[in-house]
Amino acid sequence: MVIKSILISILVAFALPDTFETAKFLNEEDKKLCRVRAEINQRYNGKPDFDWKDVKKALADFKLETKSHWSSSKPRQTQSKSYEESR
Repeated sequence: MVIKSILISILVAFALPDTFETAKFLNEEDKKLCRVRAEINQRYNGKPDFDWKDVKKALADFKLETKSHWSSSKPRQTQSKSYEESR
């Protein structure tokens, strides 16, 4: 079973196209729809490239540091009362 999985994964890695533009199984209408979706995705998500400057900016964010410090240092408080106390 493991050998079949490995062989199928190798086949899929070479058989699947890199982009929708090179996909032979998509017709022109499907490719047009993929282009529109990719444009919308790029518009809302920004550039798809990984940039270390973004990681540095996120780690230097004051709100992130405050939130992580606050959540790790704040003791948990229980608000449940026993049945007798609530009467």
